[in-house]
Amino acid sequence: MPEGAAATADGTPTTDPELAVMPLPLGGAKGSGMSLAFELLTSVLVGAPIFAAFHSDDPQGREHRQNALLIALDPAAFGDPSAFTAAVDETLATLKQLPPADDAEGVLYPGERSAAVAEGRGAKGIPVAPKVWRELTEAAGKFGLTPPEPVPTA
Repeated sequence: MPEGAAATADGTPTTDPELAVMPLPLGGAKGSGMSLAFELLTSVLVGAPIFAAFHSDDPQGREHRQNALLIALDPAAFGDPSAFTAAVDETLATLKQLPPADDAEGVLYPGERSAAVAEGRGAKGIPVAPKVWRELTEAAGKFGLTPPEPVPTA
């Protein structure tokens, strides 16, 4: 394991996968600070703390839980919305001009790949494995439904 990836039960960093019991935050001290901020916003604020429960003496604290927090911000509350939009466009254009990693076709920003997949599937349909299609067709037949005709893939 690489340095800084995991720690032992007593919190000592380790590169030995046999001794590793917990991952360490990416990015060192800054990553640790970001992890703490995310923990406070996404679990403590919504009333379901994960970190403290995980490290408590209560065995139920180690059970998996899922938390989420949605924050909506109005850019107009911070200034001119068109100036914000222009700055976002400039930032993304600058990002797209950076040199891509080896073997990458380009630099993508978060959500760009999934948006392209959604657009492609909206235009060409959603690929479904033959076994899954058979199961769906059989299930539809049990309910007297006629599934749409599949579009052959090229």
